[in-house]
Amino acid sequence: MPVSPPSTADFRYDAFISYSHHDQAWVANVLLPRLEGAGLRICLDTRDFEVGAPALTNMENAVQQSRKTLLVLTPDWVASEWTNFESLLLQTADPIGRGRRILPLLVRDCTLPDRLRIFTYLDLRDPADLDRQMARLLAALRARGHPRPCDRTRSASPQATRPRRFRIFLRPRPAGVGQSARQRR
Repeated sequence: MPVSPPSTADFRYDAFISYSHHDQAWVANVLLPRLEGAGLRICLDTRDFEVGAPALTNMENAVQQSRKTLLVLTPDWVASEWTNFESLLLQTADPIGRGRRILPLLVRDCTLPDRLRIFTYLDLRDPADLDRQMARLLAALRARGHPRPCDRTRSASPQATRPRRFRIFLRPRPAGVGQSARQRR
């Protein structure tokens, strides 16, 4: 039986930000104010991770409790084992991105791992285009996902609403199969 995707109410945060601590100033001064200024609930490690819990547990919880995960792509992010773990957690649940839970943000030029090259990133490298790109990011964060093919409703055409009929083909049974001893006599 297929598992239905989580609803919006199932998430504590709108987004979790996965970033290298070398990029902390950009996250705190550029990204976070715009996201929270738009009324989004953001999970950030330095203030939202549970004190005393293992870092891996905090990362896992952040990914599970967030509708989206923002990957702040820089050479430092690519080199970090911790951010690699965060992105692997997310990709395990949605390897090809059907749920659109991964939102890659290219902040500085870097060579992405092959497994992340399938995703279209938001290009935030040009300061002159930052406002337009941030508007695109906010729209993506507010989007409630895309239905899976099996979730789409059928059209109201008569054929779509007609019950399906199945034909059952019966073959004659070989003598003695499915009969009691009394019937075989």
